[in-house]
Amino acid sequence: PVRNFSSGMTKRLMIGRLMLYQPKILILDEPYTGLDQHSFHWFQDYLQKFHQQGGTVLMVTHQLELGLELATRVLVLHQQGIQHDISATGLSVDQCSAWLEE
Repeated sequence: PVRNFSSGMTKRLMIGRLMLYQPKILILDEPYTGLDQHSFHWFQDYLQKFHQQGGTVLMVTHQLELGLELATRVLVLHQQGIQHDISATGLSVDQCSAWLEE
């Protein structure tokens, strides 16, 4: 039964179910948490291909490097509001980290 799966296996199952529907928009909250290295790289490739084919990904992540790798826009949320809304082009992890420390 699914309830006996590890958190990583459960997440992989949910990703597989998601793919069956071929959505145009993915809303993901910390999607890499609990994935093993193989699944992590596979999912990263899947998201890149999904985006290249015109899909939209809205992702919440604390892994800034990963977020910037895929992002076209970056929103920094703080105290229930948008603190920064900027193009990801040329944006560095250091800049994002500085915003988070404000």
